[in-house]
Amino acid sequence: MALKPDDPDGLYNLGVTYQKQKDYEKAIESYRKALSLRPNFLEALAGLAAGQLSINKVDEAIATYKTAIAAQPDDPNLRFNLGTALFNKGDFQAAADSYREAARLKPDFAHAYYNLGMSLLRLNDNASAQSAFDQAARLDPSLKKP
Repeated sequence: MALKPDDPDGLYNLGVTYQKQKDYEKAIESYRKALSLRPNFLEALAGLAAGQLSINKVDEAIATYKTAIAAQPDDPNLRFNLGTALFNKGDFQAAADSYREAARLKPDFAHAYYNLGMSLLRLNDNASAQSAFDQAARLDPSLKKP
């Protein structure tokens, strides 16, 4: 970074390092700098959203995930992570929709089905939750019903 302080890839990698060290504020700062240099840097957007979620800036994380999804709508991981942010906010219907879309995009995404089930439980849709948990367990037997 000393040689190329305006390198978006270097700033992104620095953000990843900070995030691994659980220094989320510095990670967010690095991701923001990378994005100021390369606005549609999807990995930096995803890292920024994850950092925001880690420090409970849920609304900011949701907005950041939505920006990333607008740029890459077919990414199941972005949809899954948006679902997690929405679940943490308590918007279980939107979380379920996001997890459902992640599973549609990646039919073998066991954790998407499991988290869909958790969202549906919160919505008191027990039959649909059971179906989602069954699909998750078929894909990954380590995922047990809650």
